[in-house]
Amino acid sequence: MTYFSTMFLKALKNNGFASYLFFAFLVLGFGFNVFSLPLEKNYFALSDLPRLCLYSDTLMRVLFLLVWLISVYWMAKVVTHYKLMEAKGGIILFLAAMLSFSFWSEHINLDVQIALLFLLFCIDQFFAIYQSQGKLYQSLNLGLLFGCAVYFYFPLIVLLPWLLMALGIVKSFQWRDVALPLIGGLIPFYIYSVYQFFTGDSNLLFTKRLLEFNPKVLSLFMEGITLKLYWLFALALLLLSLAYSFRIMDKLTVKIRMFYSILLWFTVFTIGLLFFTKGFHFESTFLLFPLVFLGANYLNTIKRQWIFDVGVLVYLFLLVSAHL
Repeated sequence: MTYFSTMFLKALKNNGFASYLFFAFLVLGFGFNVFSLPLEKNYFALSDLPRLCLYSDTLMRVLFLLVWLISVYWMAKVVTHYKLMEAKGGIILFLAAMLSFSFWSEHINLDVQIALLFLLFCIDQFFAIYQSQGKLYQSLNLGLLFGCAVYFYFPLIVLLPWLLMALGIVKSFQWRDVALPLIGGLIPFYIYSVYQFFTGDSNLLFTKRLLEFNPKVLSLFMEGITLKLYWLFALALLLLSLAYSFRIMDKLTVKIRMFYSILLWFTVFTIGLLFFTKGFHFESTFLLFPLVFLGANYLNTIKRQWIFDVGVLVYLFLLVSAHL
């Protein structure tokens, strides 16, 4: 088992042929999963993707799979391009694909997957701002990307304080660092309102309740994870990774420490996001990137590699048994 884990981790860390083979099998399995799960309605979207897709469920599923693939690639791209960990992107791709089975286990939603992709673009933009120390158009771009994410899933507006806090982490904070992202974030809604005005359709910003507080979410969440043991596994991996990350925090470079701070606050605000939804459905998907990065960083540096074997086998067993 130790030999297998060493070979497995080496392939994932070095982007060997085996890592692409592992990823291809996971993508194939997730593709079958996407075409077997029901499409969940998004109650908080301004977009009308079903009408755009001509009410074709097949087209919606194909687009979901395509956006999911881009999101998984972007997770690996952010980590490898900005050298946030020593290993290459293979282990990121593997964990993102594997954990997606947990996050999309009962239904899929194209709007939420697109919103997640725009949040990944935001994180990428933070590092572009950090490297150039904040040109004006970059702060505007950051707000525009965040506004697009909110357009596809409006409760993400709860993450606006996180956006401004993260911007203050990557550069010296000034008054325009509040004004420009807000202006950029309003652009998608301005375009939407103008379009609705000329077409004569109702503006959902004024006619639909797009944000509501739901105090029952915590009990729904606890009830849900007790029925899904593979969710408990994912949460255990997150807690284990967080504990390990705090232990090595003083050994990290400034850039990686900054990234950890951004992810930490992102996780906190995303948990708060769950209280502004109709229930525990797919909002937890926004935790996928922090979980993947922390898990990959933990597995990249762990010395007792047999844990990786046991973890993968236990996770797959729980996931398969839950769907039998």
